Amino acid sequence: MAIKDYACGVMAYEHAPNYNYLRNDPELQQEFPRKPLADIDAGLCWKSPEMIAQHRAVHERAIQL
Repeated sequence: MAIKDYACGVMAYEHAPNYNYLRNDPELQQEFPRKPLADIDAGLCWKSPEMIAQHRAVHERAIQL
């Protein structure tokens, strides 16, 4: 995923901090139009399905030790 895609997702995320100088800035809105990003969490972290699977695999291996 490109950083621009992430920024557009953050601009669209309904629970993102509503800093007027960021989310309401016309130049930023133009450069990063709001585009929902699936799987973004409350900490504004995004993980692809592949990243989630990798995290689970590491966690499962740690449990087996």
